[in-house]
Amino acid sequence: MSRRRWSKFWWQDYEQDAALRLCSLAAQGLWMRLLCLMHEAEPYGHLCLNGQPLQPRQLAVMTGVAARQVVRLMAELGQAGVYSTSAEGCASAAAFARPNPSPG
Repeated sequence: MSRRRWSKFWWQDYEQDAALRLCSLAAQGLWMRLLCLMHEAEPYGHLCLNGQPLQPRQLAVMTGVAARQVVRLMAELGQAGVYSTSAEGCASAAAFARPNPSPG
């Protein structure tokens, strides 16, 4: 079980994200799934595993979306500016820039 069982989710930040709202509903749905993965990740808020970016095939397995569709939807999200990318190539969300919640 995860050490992070809950966190504050600012619904208005999600709903009022203009870049995200310009994306297709499919991209928005994938983004929500990715936010869940980032909540569990180390470092917190980054879409990576053991410090390495997750590849489309890995994201497909983790989200239940076809790898081709992951590539297309991630491109859509990236072009809209929904996420940023770390020096290691891991996607991250502005929502996780807030202080890291304490485990437990």
